[in-house]
Amino acid sequence: MKKTRSLTSDAELRQIRENIAEYPKAKAIADKIIKAADEWVARSDRYVWEMIPPSDIPRAFNSSFDGCPVHGREYFKHGNYSWKMDPFNNPWKLVCPVGGEEYPSNDFMAYYKTKDPKLLTGDYPDDGWGWRKPGDKYKHWFVAYYCHWLWMNYISPGIENLSIAYQITGDEKYARKAIVMLDRVADFYPSMDHNKQSRYAQEFAPSYQGKIVNLIWETGMASRFTASYDNVFDALAKDGPFTDDKESPLAGRANADIRRSIEDNLLRVAVKGVYDHKIKGNYGMHQGTLLTLAAVLQDDELTKKAIDYVLNNSDGYAATEGFNYALDNLVLREGVSHESAPGYCLGWSTHLSGVGQHLDDLGVDIFANPKLKLMFTAFLRLQVMGRFTPAIGDSGSIASGASRMSPALARLGLQKFNDPVFARELLDRGAYGENTLARYGDLKHPVLDKAELEKMAKGAPDLASGSKNLGGYGLGILEAGEDDCRIGVACYYGPTVGGHAHADRLFFELYGFGKKLIPDLGYPQFAAEDKGRTAWESNTLSHCTVTVDASRASERVTGRLNQFSINPDVKLLDVSAPDTYPGVLAEYRRVMLLIGGETESPYVVDVFEVKGGRSHDYSLHGFDGEFSTEGIELISQEKGTLAGEEVPLAYLCDDPDLEREDKGGRTFCRNK
Repeated sequence: MKKTRSLTSDAELRQIRENIAEYPKAKAIADKIIKAADEWVARSDRYVWEMIPPSDIPRAFNSSFDGCPVHGREYFKHGNYSWKMDPFNNPWKLVCPVGGEEYPSNDFMAYYKTKDPKLLTGDYPDDGWGWRKPGDKYKHWFVAYYCHWLWMNYISPGIENLSIAYQITGDEKYARKAIVMLDRVADFYPSMDHNKQSRYAQEFAPSYQGKIVNLIWETGMASRFTASYDNVFDALAKDGPFTDDKESPLAGRANADIRRSIEDNLLRVAVKGVYDHKIKGNYGMHQGTLLTLAAVLQDDELTKKAIDYVLNNSDGYAATEGFNYALDNLVLREGVSHESAPGYCLGWSTHLSGVGQHLDDLGVDIFANPKLKLMFTAFLRLQVMGRFTPAIGDSGSIASGASRMSPALARLGLQKFNDPVFARELLDRGAYGENTLARYGDLKHPVLDKAELEKMAKGAPDLASGSKNLGGYGLGILEAGEDDCRIGVACYYGPTVGGHAHADRLFFELYGFGKKLIPDLGYPQFAAEDKGRTAWESNTLSHCTVTVDASRASERVTGRLNQFSINPDVKLLDVSAPDTYPGVLAEYRRVMLLIGGETESPYVVDVFEVKGGRSHDYSLHGFDGEFSTEGIELISQEKGTLAGEEVPLAYLCDDPDLEREDKGGRTFCRNK
């Protein structure tokens, strides 16, 4: 028999309850969790058990790139995932945020239970595998979308909230309901196969893997189920039957049988999913999932294998590279990973912090490696004026600010490295006293004292501001001026050629007066195969750089630094990347000068030299704001677009081959 808890120590549990008793913010966090858990407790075991969808109901994170069948892409004005759903009161129905109509038009569950085609009624029937509008290439996946977000927004967090409510209160009614749900998840988990049961694999990427959801998000799903089981384990530890409620689907089941089912059919299947790459996220995500599973299962052989995998694996994939090799092979000298987008390369630090804490409990100290400290402080080095992180690749937006380390990460950095920069960051974030408590995990720790942090922060350098060149990553930053008139410019020349890149070499962003004055678009509307991503958002012309011959540049280009010079009156960055258009250009070079001292109002001079090609288009963006016109009359065009009455909106009229019915998905990634 394993011990009662693995992931939360007795000391941490005492601290959680002490914080809840002493601090209103901690109590508010706990009350919110308990309120969410009560919604499940109020329902019968049979109800919550039957709410878990079987594996043969497909899943889809997005119903269609065309939005709503009636209102089209107007739907996306409310967000990418804006269908309204209410599983408790209106199951298996999506409600349009624009017009309020419901999809699908049939009663899906009635059809699912009988498979009677006569029940596929109305204008928008869905048998689970989508409804296709006549003449359209792709379907609208109403049922699959509902199923995906039922798992993501209701079932998974529902189980987690129930387990935490039990941890907080000790009331077994919460543990009981979580166990009923976990047992049902375990029934279906072995047969969950995202590759065969999802819209994404069916329509776009036939080899794409996952379990309940896609392989990246499944890391969180599996980790949450595992931690929830650990939270409620002692409610299952005693011998005897689980319940004497004859109406419960678990009536007559012994606790030992339920433990065995959850561990064998859910947790151990998830372990296999990690090794089989069916559960694989960005670096550190699946490693953290695997170590969470090992900690809870407490199988010595499994734990030994998991530690070796996390430290020493070498199977040719960057995301699964062992830590002992990854820090040399995949992490640059600034502590930034090889991935282009800050939202991803900085994420390594966050994920590895969790991995490191798991390994700490198992007697392995990865924090002793000095490069890990650099990975924590990389959040600061990538900032401009301490207020912005450049929107490189799949990162940020027109109005985004800085990608900052979380207070939890800063607190861990202070604990592990004893460096004043982390104390300074916590002070800058106001993360002290009761403000230390922002999420449930924070409740495991004593609150931080402001006076103590101020003492520790003395002498801390300001890594987030000032002119600097990150030569390993390929980012030059120039700053000058003071206060509200301070100007900053960041130019990405990118020796890195990792993932989540755009065709954007030598693009820049300009910052001043507390705003992005010339911003980049940043993260595309869709991470997947919508044609707009590669036709515009990650294409060259949408970035603040030069497009040659009206064509897309290469994404995998090694830029180089020619000169970086800083003096009180002039700051210079000179970078080039002639292979941006392979075989076309003799020169592709940008020289940026920031002229003006610290007490002046500085300005930027931008010189872009291109040799080769037939046409050169220099593009810039304005900042976000309201659009208005004066002196002209705008007339609504009833048919088509300015490209012609026969050309619909978003049709790629300059390359119609991309609109062919047999084209789709990754074929949009062309050099046009």
